[in-house]
Amino acid sequence: MLTIEAAMHASRSKLSEKLVIFNPATHLYYQLDEIAAFVWKLVSQPMTLSEICAAVETVYDVEPGACQDDVATLLQELEQVGLIEMAAQ
Repeated sequence: MLTIEAAMHASRSKLSEKLVIFNPATHLYYQLDEIAAFVWKLVSQPMTLSEICAAVETVYDVEPGACQDDVATLLQELEQVGLIEMAAQ
């Protein structure tokens, strides 16, 4: 099982339907679109990829296979820039 948790050192600010996250460790800002911002809110608590996709599919009109791939890519990108930590369990 994979659990995902938002990094505790990131700050956030909501601008309309987008979310801007500041990482003080790197002094960089990241802008997330509406669905990515929704995923960001979900990972404030440890969740599995399946749980995240189930929540996204409930709120947004997305195909299950596409959701899995897109969310996995988003999470990998967020991990690469130090905004989340993924732990295999």
